[in-house]
Amino acid sequence: MSEQKNNTTKQNNYSPIILWLFPLLLLNIGWRFFVSIDRRWEEQERIEIANKETEALAANSDFSYCFAAISSHFCEVLKSDTELFSDASQEGALVTYIKSRSDSIFKSPFPEKSLVVFKMPSSAGKARIIYSNDQTAFEKKYLADTFEYLVKVNSNDSSYTNEERMQDEKTAKQVFGENLKASIFAESQRSKSSLAYYNNKSSLFLWDYFKNEDTGDYFGFIIFIDKDLDTKTSGRLLAINDLKEKQKNYKNKNYAAFIPLFPESGELVASEELKKIPEFSSVLDKWTPKNIKELSNWQKYSAPAKLEDCIVNKYEAFFYTRPNQTHAAVLFIPTL
Repeated sequence: MSEQKNNTTKQNNYSPIILWLFPLLLLNIGWRFFVSIDRRWEEQERIEIANKETEALAANSDFSYCFAAISSHFCEVLKSDTELFSDASQEGALVTYIKSRSDSIFKSPFPEKSLVVFKMPSSAGKARIIYSNDQTAFEKKYLADTFEYLVKVNSNDSSYTNEERMQDEKTAKQVFGENLKASIFAESQRSKSSLAYYNNKSSLFLWDYFKNEDTGDYFGFIIFIDKDLDTKTSGRLLAINDLKEKQKNYKNKNYAAFIPLFPESGELVASEELKKIPEFSSVLDKWTPKNIKELSNWQKYSAPAKLEDCIVNKYEAFFYTRPNQTHAAVLFIPTL
């Protein structure tokens, strides 16, 4: 009887401790529950962001987009330089700046190009070439005439007579060919990638211009790129470089690559940094589709997808393959 009483007393002594620990236990369970919910939301948000970035990577690799974006940047820089060196006596310094800026903006992996920069006076003077990285351009008078035609048509120059326009259209056919109306390029293709002829070759073509508000002079440029060059690889490398530039101050960086869908699709396109990761070759072997059926399964995705069980150096892979493309865009992002 005495022993039973002692046991009851001990149990009563433990009761306050149990009552004190019980709320802590409930708090611990609740905290773990909310942490797990928070982590699931964080993971879902991370996947959604990764999918959007992968799709953007694929879209930004289109060379026409890269061509237009980089040329637009050059146009802004050129406008700033012409405002800085607006006096006619400063043209030598302006040309030096143009060379330096263009070499920096259009550097590799941008493909080899012929850049021709023009100046057209606000008065009755004719357009002329003030800079080109292609010395043969200075011998081609039709280039300056073509630029003048493009500007006058695009700006709806009221002083431009029908006779002058018809004559300049004939001259412009040396760039645009006999079967296309030059007015199309003037009216709707400004700052857009198009096709033209240069040095007797089919070339990618882009033109743009602006007016210097201080002097009233027009400045602009035409860029030609040999259509036979591998602009697709250039576009992919430019997209990778653009991602790298945006992340230069990030602690945890994403890595991008473009994986060939078949052996005959070409080579892997990736940064040198990513190529040095030893495990990356195994990722290529595992995730490159081996036949048409498997490729069609990849292309059923209407949005980017996560490559399950694909972890490289604590990075997860997300991919997106656009229709009629030879490469799939792959983005590696840090795991949580």
